[in-house]
Amino acid sequence: MDRPYISGGAVWNLIDFSSERRIDTNPHLNNKGLATADRVPKDPFFLYQAALADAPFIKIAETNWTERSGSPEGDKATVMQPVQVYTNFDQVELIMNGKSLGAKLVVDHAVTWIVPFSNGVHHFTAKGSGAFDIEDHLTINFKLVPHELINEKGRIDIPINAGCNYSFYDNHGKVTWLPDKAYSPGSWGYIGGEPLYVSNKIGTKEDILTTTYLEPLYQSIRMGSEGYQFDVPDGWYELELLMVENYPKSRRFVEGKESPKHPGGLRKMEIIINDKIVVENLDLLKTYGYNYPYRTKIKMKAENEKGVKMVLKAIKGKTTVSAVRLRSL
Repeated sequence: MDRPYISGGAVWNLIDFSSERRIDTNPHLNNKGLATADRVPKDPFFLYQAALADAPFIKIAETNWTERSGSPEGDKATVMQPVQVYTNFDQVELIMNGKSLGAKLVVDHAVTWIVPFSNGVHHFTAKGSGAFDIEDHLTINFKLVPHELINEKGRIDIPINAGCNYSFYDNHGKVTWLPDKAYSPGSWGYIGGEPLYVSNKIGTKEDILTTTYLEPLYQSIRMGSEGYQFDVPDGWYELELLMVENYPKSRRFVEGKESPKHPGGLRKMEIIINDKIVVENLDLLKTYGYNYPYRTKIKMKAENEKGVKMVLKAIKGKTTVSAVRLRSL
């Protein structure tokens, strides 16, 4: 070790454990473990294994990110994303769909490639170099979401994790919600607004009541947005909106699950799609309360090459939105 004056140490901790009163991105759970509560190793588990194992070890450390999605820049056909390997070898080669991406020197038991992902299934093999013939395999499924929409011929499906710079994979619905991005002509994205921060941390950590598997999606929020624009071809579409009135303060522990009662009136807004009001006087706090999810689906027709424009109009306070999804019908 670099610090001989330290006689030992321990990782906090091995396995996620229950903490009923705890508020976090995964409520009622302390999730600092190297393995999940049901004993499934997380990627850091393999980093420790690479650092401490005596036997040769190699692991493609993307086990919780095998369902991916992304939108290319401009007219590019690929999206660049990382693939990391943990190992106790000095050098590792990464192979993608039978083609070598080159060998790299390992630093602190980890090495990363920035990989061009195209639409489809990608098979990866990591090989250690040395006296031992050892390798690891992983398959990553990638869905390419088009950047330019107006000439798109295939089925369109654009799920957006509003107010967030990373994707969220819904394991139940098998949907990857994309990182939020600003609108540009011919493409899609938000118009105005800022990500929500509570106590200088992005999003809310509050328990989103009555839902379990979509909590991280509701916890990221874009505040004050004027709406979203999709420059899609003419046709029928479904727009899905997810919103929540988050508890405005940072809390680490709570008694019980119910949030404080409130008469509402702090925030009101309208939802307008292609110049038509589809939801008016929406007061999430008055109608549902703090931390209760709101989810709606609206059908509309894009005509005259104008695409789909969803406007969030603030009547009182700032608008709020957690997720937006547009898909062809």
